[in-house]
Amino acid sequence: MAISIESLFDTEPSRNNALTVNVSALLFDFSKQVMSQQDVRSAQTKLAANGVRAAFARLAFGEIVNPTEGRAATHMRERDPAFASQHDPLRALADRIAARGIQTIVNVGIGGSDLGLRLADDVFHASGLAQRVALRFCTGLDPVEWQQAISGLDPNTTAFVLASKSFSTLETLTTGDRAKAWLGSLLNNHIYAVTSSPAKAIAYGVAAQNVVAFDESVGGRYSLWSAVNLPLRVAYGNTPVEALLQGAHAMDQAVLDDEHLSSPPFLAGLTRQFNRNTLKITNNVIVPYAWGLRRLAEYLQQLVMESNGKRVKLTEETIQTDPCSAFWGTVGTAAQHAYFQWLHQHPVGAAVEIIAVKPNNDVGSKALFENAVAQSRALAFGFEAETSDPLAQHKRTMGNRPNTFIGLPDVSPRSLGALLAHYEASVFIEAFINDINPFDQYGVEYGKLLAKQVSAAPNSSDFDASTKQLLAWGRG
Repeated sequence: MAISIESLFDTEPSRNNALTVNVSALLFDFSKQVMSQQDVRSAQTKLAANGVRAAFARLAFGEIVNPTEGRAATHMRERDPAFASQHDPLRALADRIAARGIQTIVNVGIGGSDLGLRLADDVFHASGLAQRVALRFCTGLDPVEWQQAISGLDPNTTAFVLASKSFSTLETLTTGDRAKAWLGSLLNNHIYAVTSSPAKAIAYGVAAQNVVAFDESVGGRYSLWSAVNLPLRVAYGNTPVEALLQGAHAMDQAVLDDEHLSSPPFLAGLTRQFNRNTLKITNNVIVPYAWGLRRLAEYLQQLVMESNGKRVKLTEETIQTDPCSAFWGTVGTAAQHAYFQWLHQHPVGAAVEIIAVKPNNDVGSKALFENAVAQSRALAFGFEAETSDPLAQHKRTMGNRPNTFIGLPDVSPRSLGALLAHYEASVFIEAFINDINPFDQYGVEYGKLLAKQVSAAPNSSDFDASTKQLLAWGRG
């Protein structure tokens, strides 16, 4: 690389202050990215000229931003205090379920109807919140998962929430069938649904008073903000969920008010675009140094890669740039004992986003934070062993690995809301840069369609030799 992070610190005295931003008590340090301040300013000027602020406002205000499906994307309205009353029936239902003597609620959903809830459950638990109702999850088809989900439960004190936007999701309805059989005569009072297709839920057998609808314009990977969060409200009460929404709204507002495009989502979008298309670094690794955020990378995989993993622009022209990083990662410090060897010494490596929590007096808390800071420095500046060391080349780490450091004041519902809204906005900004639609996911659909075809006609002569052989093996 012609430019090094070390040289940028030498030549740009204001770099650290200019590229460190605080929003809603979260700290975002972009100074160890490889973009120069001039590169950042040039990219901001271009984005501004192309109308990115107006585009983000159209998203926030519920205009059509998903042209292939002719829809708005209204997830930001779900957490806007101006629309808070829309959740009143949801709040009431959560309290009603919790007051009925239900001891365990099982969320049945997959993808956006599962990942965000699990992440939030981890964070709520890590923040010390008590559950008034125990919460479990079941995503799909595997009978082992189903058995584990209901292990030790009593149908008389268990309720299920079937979460499916279309209410046609194979995994959710298969598990729903199991739940209906397990509940038997208790079905009417122990099964609930959150969906954009309430008529389908009622036809499936869910009592009308147990169905909560949300707008079809809320995408699946954004559904944590909608009625899909019903199980969290049942388990923890409404107050923590409201704090989650408030944290997200605070970040939304920071982006809407940002005249200079210097808020964290803009800087994140610009630096990731630079890393992929200038530095040719296509992997983006998420390392949260907090046990409560251990599912963050999994959540972001859907948010980022399902949104921007596209091949054509809005104009249907083939994309000439790289529009989307491959997102992956695990919790620190376990990651240091796994793939950090690759991060430090692989010829290309990855861009890294390190998320750490302001430490308290606990020795482990301090060590986690110190490890996070040390790794950020090591990735950026590398290590040179003494020339007299016969293993100097083996020990050398090149450094110059672009990395962003995100500091959270705590692991709490509000902090999680702000963090997730940051990533959502950055995904939209990257989509804007590449002129793609981040709100459809047609690439997901064909595999589902083909699975239905295989199920309906397992011996079709249209299948290739490998598919026929695999089906014969599985059914033999």
